[in-house]
Formats: sequence, structure tokens, C-alpha cells
Amino acid sequence: MTQIQLYEPNSIPDGWHNVTAPGGYEWWYFDAEDRLHDRQIVVILLHGFVFHPGYLRAYDAFVRRPTAHAPPIPGDFPCAYFVVYERGRIAHQFMLRYNAADFHAEREKLSVAIGANHAIADGGKIHLKLRGSPWKLT
Repeated sequence: MTQIQLYEPNSIPDGWHNVTAPGGYEWWYFDAEDRLHDRQIVVILLHGFVFHPGYLRAYDAFVRRPTAHAPPIPGDFPCAYFVVYERGRIAHQFMLRYNAADFHAEREKLSVAIGANHAIADGGKIHLKLRGSPWKLT
């Protein structure tokens, strides 16, 4: 029986696992808190924007009629999300979906880039660079 590999096992936990499963995803999640000022930030870089309506519709169509619809793969839906909470409320946020060509990651270490957004491990520290336009959930 032929087996289809749905991701690439990796001994580096924060390295890219190249998930290829239809409807699958891999994400890198970071959060930090400033307790003195009651401020928190969350950053998520996603390879497979699992909450995107288009991704969900494409996956549903594939599951219902797999010979009629191509499987949606994580590489088709990279996304960057950033939010700042102040006193328990969203103060600023952005969420941007990118083209497949805008995603780059390394398997040997934490190094993920989606468009102008980057997460890189260096000498025991994680460096984040984020760029996006304000966005409000409607």
C-alpha cells in the first residue's frame, strides 16, 4: 500500500515541518505580557491559515468530492497575525494573508518569514519583525 507523507518529521521543535496534509496547518505562536501596564501581545505566523473562510470552504469541498476538487494545502494560505491587548481589550491588531511565494522557513532552526513578518532564533533569543495595516474584526 502506498503511503502519503502529510508532514516531514523534524527533531527541531521550532523548525518547519512542511505540513502538506489537506486542510493542515503549522503555526508559530508567541506571546508576551507587561503586567505593570496590563498589556499583552500575541504574534502568530501561520502556514495554513486554518480559520480562513476560503481555506475552510476549499477543504469542505475537497472532503465532499475529492475527485472533483483539489485538496487545499497549507502553503496556499500563509498568514501573519499580531494583536496588542491593553487592560483586557484589543488596542491594535492586523491579520494579513499572503501568497504562497511569500512564505519561507527553515527546518534546522526557528526561522520563519511571511511577507515582511519574521521570527528568527538567534543565540537563545527570538527576534520578531512585524509589519501590517490595522484591522478590525467585523
